[in-house]
Amino acid sequence: MNYLIGFAATNITPPLDLGGGIRVGGYIRMHKVSQKVLDFLYARAICFRNPEDPRSSLVIIACDLVGFQYRIARLARRAISRRTGIPISNIILHFTHSHSSPDTIGVFFNRLANVLTFDVQYDVVRYIMHHIVRAGVNAFKNAQEANLGYGVTSIPSPFLAIRRRSPYEYIQEPVRFLKITDPEGNLTGIVVNYQAHPTQMPGGNADIHPEYPGMVAKALFKYYPSLQFAAYFNGASGDVTIHGYKGYWMKRHRDHASHDDSMAYSIKLVEDLGQRFADLVIKAIDDVHVEPVTTVDVRRRFLFPRIGRVRSVWNRLGLYKTASGKSRMLLHEFRDAIRIGLFHDLYKLVNGRFLPMLNIVMNGRQVHHQTELFVARINDIYWFSSPGEPFIEYQAKLSKKVPAGKFFFSQMNETCGYIYPWSFYVTGGYEKFFSFDALFGEYLLKTFKDTLDSMKA
Repeated sequence: MNYLIGFAATNITPPLDLGGGIRVGGYIRMHKVSQKVLDFLYARAICFRNPEDPRSSLVIIACDLVGFQYRIARLARRAISRRTGIPISNIILHFTHSHSSPDTIGVFFNRLANVLTFDVQYDVVRYIMHHIVRAGVNAFKNAQEANLGYGVTSIPSPFLAIRRRSPYEYIQEPVRFLKITDPEGNLTGIVVNYQAHPTQMPGGNADIHPEYPGMVAKALFKYYPSLQFAAYFNGASGDVTIHGYKGYWMKRHRDHASHDDSMAYSIKLVEDLGQRFADLVIKAIDDVHVEPVTTVDVRRRFLFPRIGRVRSVWNRLGLYKTASGKSRMLLHEFRDAIRIGLFHDLYKLVNGRFLPMLNIVMNGRQVHHQTELFVARINDIYWFSSPGEPFIEYQAKLSKKVPAGKFFFSQMNETCGYIYPWSFYVTGGYEKFFSFDALFGEYLLKTFKDTLDSMKA
């Protein structure tokens, strides 16, 4: 039995007057709402459909959004499940992490009135959810006979991305992609996977744009006019950013151009970046062998990272060799405890509920965030889907364990902060403020490895 493959895409760009004006996420932009749509946002769904039993099918949806609250994402997945018969455990939502999209996380207080009560705009989220569900359902309905192949491009030269935290290495990896054809061999779909922060638009921009992930799809559609589907899935980019494509600052502050001219230049650079990704794939795609999809295996694992968890102070003192180093560590520990308290406990005190961006469950006095990870095997291709923004070392460690080396890694199946190695916690970094469990990285990697081993057994 061969699986069918279906595609669908829906425009999820909300009307600008919805919810009193769209507040954009990714940065704190006080008093700013979107004045225009610079380019449309989409939900792009691909379905691997078992023609005999929908319970063995898989749907993966890429959304041009900065992230999503886990509890709301589950509602969308349930709605898709009810309409298709695909279990919620086989429905994966991915968010490309565009920093110029509506705040669907609820952690960016973009106006003074909600400094202590920040949350998503529910009218906006309701509109977006409706279209995400429609994309997933239509991909299931549109499924047809098709073949699938896995490919990689050449190593980008000059390099595309760089680690933005120590060790500040260039990313010397190819772009990964899936090639989908109809039974006659005609190209019908392309799915692209790489890792980098979509932060090329200026931090002060409040207008809507999918950033480079959306431009990758746009460039592929332009080159292949008959293409039915193109989507970009962002990999582990907690400490990775694109190098050399932030044009606004250069035009505005170096060349003293106007805001409009600087924005136009910034948009052009983002489009050029999307085209560069597309060119790499176009050059490699003809050599990729395709075959029917005969196996789809999906494993979901629940995770319970704990708010405020770190290693014991006494076990860490030895990492700091001088008295001043030990003192700084203790002061930083106190500071981080205050941060967690202000970010978590103060919100609960003021609003009578936990932070909306977290899905809180209690274990005695311990406070946990319940979330999920997924590992899907499609033929011999392994697809890892992680919550939050893992540092790239987790992707690298997992990829070495994959049989045949064929893998996709997509982050942001919901939002739960940065997921970093313990060494990063020791050396420090601003990402600590947007995380809540300093041991989450080890926990995540072990769960991924155990799940992968169970699938290979």
